[in-house]
Amino acid sequence: MSKAEFLTELENALEDKLPKTDLDEVLSNYSSFFDEKTARGRTEESASQQLGSPAKIARNIIDARNLAETVGLASMSRRLGAFMVDTFVSAIAILLAVLPSKLLGSGTIQGGILILLLPLILLLGVSNILTAILLWAGNGYTPGKWLLKIRVVRLDSKKLTFWDAILREFLIKGSGNVISNGILNMGSFIWGCATSRHKTVQDLAAQTKVIKVAR
Repeated sequence: MSKAEFLTELENALEDKLPKTDLDEVLSNYSSFFDEKTARGRTEESASQQLGSPAKIARNIIDARNLAETVGLASMSRRLGAFMVDTFVSAIAILLAVLPSKLLGSGTIQGGILILLLPLILLLGVSNILTAILLWAGNGYTPGKWLLKIRVVRLDSKKLTFWDAILREFLIKGSGNVISNGILNMGSFIWGCATSRHKTVQDLAAQTKVIKVAR
């Protein structure tokens, strides 16, 4: 196999599986390998035989990339723990906001009604708005994520925007889950547990991932 044939087959195998900059770098490295061997008097065919099948090389590159992407990811158990903490914090914050202090100890009918309505308020996703604001203001941290030492980051490593947080926490985890009668978040969590990259629906929508952090 000639150099041109080898590089073409390798490019076809990796196309759409690597970012263009990474693909160009891979092709450049193998092109340099051929140039180095031919400069020493070897033929392109013998250099190609030394490298082996381009398809196999492509599979190894993709496997190595996939493995690298899973290193440092937060486990789904940590993510669930952070979610539970954030839900509790949001419930307390909403409780303090909607109930005047005089109602907390007065036992009035109005106070009782508001307490009974608290689960509905949480169900309708109001707490997700608060979580989204905290996630944006904390640059990927919420109280639960800070406590569990995990953080939400964008795949492109840019700073998490307010829209990213709203899309992830409110539109998907909040409103989308309400519309689907809870099926969305449950299915998303199961999918995250079943896949090595722990991608949930909100991660896919907002192009984010959740990583472990050391403090």
